[in-house]
Amino acid sequence: MIHTQRNQSSLSLPRKAVFFDRDGVINPLIKLNGELTSPKNPSQFKFFPRVFESIEKIKKQGYMTFIVTNQPGVMEGKQTWEELNELTSTLLDWLQVDGIYNAVDKMSITYKPGNGMIEYFINRYDLDRSNCYIIGDRWKDIVPGHTSGINTIFVGETYEAPAEYAHIKPDSHCANVFDACNFIVETNYERI
Repeated sequence: MIHTQRNQSSLSLPRKAVFFDRDGVINPLIKLNGELTSPKNPSQFKFFPRVFESIEKIKKQGYMTFIVTNQPGVMEGKQTWEELNELTSTLLDWLQVDGIYNAVDKMSITYKPGNGMIEYFINRYDLDRSNCYIIGDRWKDIVPGHTSGINTIFVGETYEAPAEYAHIKPDSHCANVFDACNFIVETNYERI
């Protein structure tokens, strides 16, 4: 399910973008019925520190901003379509990102570690892969970034991947989304 704000024809020339994972990067998981899970509605949603500042800093550098997130709760009966749509629309309003793609079907190429969500936005907006980044907190974010040929930034303490993907490592490692966005800004140059 895709929500976008920017019309393709309204773009001047930003051909670069930052893709953000959602849970674990933008916001923490919540405890619900004794298990850690994704927030189901806006009232449960809390942001990590300095998320708004981070996204604004990236946008000021001319990057488009997208959230690409696995949200299997609808297919698993743990969240309704209405809840997911409400939360996504609210996030678009709050964060003013250019688009949010929720992958709900685990069998789809869009579901990470598949790279379909990234490819959708790259193709729709004719993005330059060498000037795109994905910021994620799990191997499931780094692998699709690697597959799509974009720069990968892992946020968190220890990067681990299953044996099948052990050969794929993040390009960079930062403590959190704020540090990751600072890293992008500090190394912001057009790659050829």
